[in-house]
Amino acid sequence: MYPLLIAMCIQDPRKSLRYSMFTAAASVAGALLGYAIGYEFWEVSHDFFFQYLFSKDLFDLVAGHYRENTFLTLFIAAITPV
Repeated sequence: MYPLLIAMCIQDPRKSLRYSMFTAAASVAGALLGYAIGYEFWEVSHDFFFQYLFSKDLFDLVAGHYRENTFLTLFIAAITPV
């Protein structure tokens, strides 16, 4: 998407602010939609995961480690191209 955005901004520099604002708004909307989909999926399926894949204790342990290292986790996720 970024190469297309760069090409569009080079073609008409007067519209580049409009393009970047639209891109930022669409990115935020996509993040909110993805969060809502994930939240609803978890609400529907968490019993299945706790029954067949992992225990509640293991989940709480991993969640605790994540809370303790939130900055490091997000920093590593931000610099990896996944």
